[in-house]
Amino acid sequence: MGLREIIKKYEPLLKEDNYEQVFKRCTVQEKDELIDFLYNKCGINVLEHMGEIPKRFFSGLNFSNIVIPNNIISINSEAFMRSNISSVYMSDSVTEIGVGVFYGCDKLTKIRLSKSLEKIPSDTFSGCTSLQKIFIPDSVKLIGSNAFLNCADNILIVANFRNGANKIRTPQGEVDFYKQHMRFKRG
Repeated sequence: MGLREIIKKYEPLLKEDNYEQVFKRCTVQEKDELIDFLYNKCGINVLEHMGEIPKRFFSGLNFSNIVIPNNIISINSEAFMRSNISSVYMSDSVTEIGVGVFYGCDKLTKIRLSKSLEKIPSDTFSGCTSLQKIFIPDSVKLIGSNAFLNCADNILIVANFRNGANKIRTPQGEVDFYKQHMRFKRG
């Protein structure tokens, strides 16, 4: 089905900016074409009309930068898996991210995490070979196993701890990685 047919099929919902219902009803191929058209070609941030980013929503898609708006409270597992995203700014409304959210995003270079996150799940940035800088807020208390597996050797993990907090629980076998790559700032 071509883009014109897809738009015609979902036209009433698209006119109402009801993207959440459109993406619940469409096939994976329709979703990919619609996201590419709306996000990349029309400049419409469909996320502004949703409450969460569904599982594998942007998986494998081609776009470079994304700002996750204030209305998004959760990002489900593998939402951006193997996409060509290069930078992410996550608003502070995001309270939860799923396993492997950015798994295999080999173009991702920098990300700013939400100040409301308490946990970075396992495999979150696994395979992000170009990741150079990540900002971890003081709200994060736990980093899951393999969260940074197969990332660049020169990654800079910036953690800003205020209010006396100075500990993050990391997987036992990965302590040396975090000691080598984390830079702490006291605010």
